[in-house]
Amino acid sequence: MSFSSPLRRRRVLQLGAVSLAATAVGSSTPWSAQAATPTVYDEASLSCELSGFGVHGSTGYLTSRGLSPVRHLQYDFATRQVTNLSHLPVTGANGKQNDGAYCLHPSPDGSVVYSAPWSGSDLYRWSTSTQAFTRVATNLGNLPYAMDVAPDGKVYVGIYDPSLGALVREYDPGTGAVTSLGQAVPAGTSLYARWLAVDASHVYVATTRDGVLVRRPRSGGAWTELHRLPKPDGVTVTGYNGVALSAAKVFALTGRTVLRMNLDGTGLETLTAPASLDRLVHDPVTGALYVADVDRAIHRLSDGSTSFVKLAQSTSTLRHAGIGLADPGLLVGCTEDGIVWDLVLATGAYQERNLTEIAPQAAGGELVHSLCASTSASVAWVGGRNAVTMHNVATGASVRYPVRGEAKAVGVCGNDLVAAVYPSTELHAIDRTTGAQRTLARIQNDQYRPMDLEVDDATGRVFIATKPNKGVADGALAVIRPAVANSLQVLRGVLPGQAVVSVDLDAGKIFLAGDRSAGDEAVPPGAAGAQITVLDLATLAVEQTFTPLGEGTALMSIAHLDGLVYGVYKVPSGYWFAWDLAQGKRVAGSSKDADGNWVRMLPGYGEVVRHGGHVFAAVIAESAADVHLYRLGPGLTTATLRNQDLGRSWYTYPQLGFIGSSMTAWTLVDRKLAKVDLTV
Repeated sequence: MSFSSPLRRRRVLQLGAVSLAATAVGSSTPWSAQAATPTVYDEASLSCELSGFGVHGSTGYLTSRGLSPVRHLQYDFATRQVTNLSHLPVTGANGKQNDGAYCLHPSPDGSVVYSAPWSGSDLYRWSTSTQAFTRVATNLGNLPYAMDVAPDGKVYVGIYDPSLGALVREYDPGTGAVTSLGQAVPAGTSLYARWLAVDASHVYVATTRDGVLVRRPRSGGAWTELHRLPKPDGVTVTGYNGVALSAAKVFALTGRTVLRMNLDGTGLETLTAPASLDRLVHDPVTGALYVADVDRAIHRLSDGSTSFVKLAQSTSTLRHAGIGLADPGLLVGCTEDGIVWDLVLATGAYQERNLTEIAPQAAGGELVHSLCASTSASVAWVGGRNAVTMHNVATGASVRYPVRGEAKAVGVCGNDLVAAVYPSTELHAIDRTTGAQRTLARIQNDQYRPMDLEVDDATGRVFIATKPNKGVADGALAVIRPAVANSLQVLRGVLPGQAVVSVDLDAGKIFLAGDRSAGDEAVPPGAAGAQITVLDLATLAVEQTFTPLGEGTALMSIAHLDGLVYGVYKVPSGYWFAWDLAQGKRVAGSSKDADGNWVRMLPGYGEVVRHGGHVFAAVIAESAADVHLYRLGPGLTTATLRNQDLGRSWYTYPQLGFIGSSMTAWTLVDRKLAKVDLTV
């Protein structure tokens, strides 16, 4: 096995098929600090998540998500070995960091493999002979999500653009030209050209928001709608989960349904599968359609049939990231957590390989979603994508617990570590003594993204702030007692017309912060100011609601201390305040000068934390692409900078997890776990 980069000696988490049992890794010796201030340890969360998948002959190609640099792997299905591991460039031509690539496809002759990372607008070509990347285009667009290569070698890429809608770009390898095929779907309908397929004459696009299936002649002309998913009353988001072509048919997935229609959209057939589907591939030799479902099963729908036959079941706890056909009669694919599989169709023989076992370099430190301190001063819990990891820096031990999704918020409640997971809204508990895992409940109720989590030690309750999906106005506050079955309460309407993005418990009160963006990144034009509401901790009754800044449409995080509510805004980014509840007014923070310019602003948004009689903020310094730590109060009118240049490391927003009553907090430096002393 050859690699384009040398193997580094490092601690690697085993990311194989694990259900309720945790996987222990690491030595029994303490981690060594890499710097004096802050103290820096090893990677906070390791993963080998796969996002891109393509096949040519007996060779598979895979790309990672959430790792820097992005891994590009070549896998031989005949030997079931990784034969090359290359790295995409760390940054794109626009200077943004490449965090992963959904878009991946070999050329028709297999001589090159194209990929398009989503942080930039670049298109790369990887040579199978030289194992080298060449940037061949820099103007694809905002976020590339889907790719296919036509029989003549032209490359087509589906783009997400928040202002222009679902776009498609064409790259001609003969001339190097990038051509826009325009809006497949206008921005008012959908922003995501998530699924794309090409044949000799047409380009087909299926969207994931307000699902529409369209096609356009490759030679020119307009996009034509072939199918639109119905949108019943009360349903805010509909979408497709894949599209594939045969010589005469279009196949599209939505939920448990396979839509089979003629290439022009006529002759629609609707077929119901055993479970919700998320991947598909058509076999041009037999005419069969192969699909993977969200429960990790693999099924066959024979040509002309209406019945699904289950062929295999992955041992992974996560969804399939790709499915394809290798040599005739060999179905292949991969799952999000780094498992590559193959299925001999004639015999039903099914095999899996874990990439981190056969190629440890495939794993790496990922961007972290959440963290918190444990009751032990040496233990930190880190929420990542598809896992929660417990680190004990005193012993060097790390234990990785798989979860299905992104652990957006974590907290210790009694003997449980509770994680709130996106996008399922699952509340997942890990017994800190035995490692046993269980699902407590799912928040649901039109909620989509857990944002913040606080624990009331006195009553054993956990409070979770949640954000809805696009098009839904009301966020929620979820309340649960992990020790009590069926105890979940979901309170909607506590901040009417707003997502709930932050929760703080103090002085017998619950403090909630709102966001007018209603689940989308864009704030509706003319939106009113985001609000803060105060509830009684015992009764959950609303006591008061106020608007700290009329033109501030999106709060990010708040904390209460001695009658003052401190907060940071996302819109306008970096606006911070201290609000006196008794006086009903702002008493410190950002403001405008005589010329209407903002002054005393933070460099970005992030988390506000109360600890030890002080209030701190960890914010993203957007201009510098790193994280700064500030003290906001009490007694300050201008925030005091405490630490800076901690690196770029968060998917959601920076966080601090204070250790007991000390002034030392867990944080991150780049993607590594760290401790920082914030003694005042």
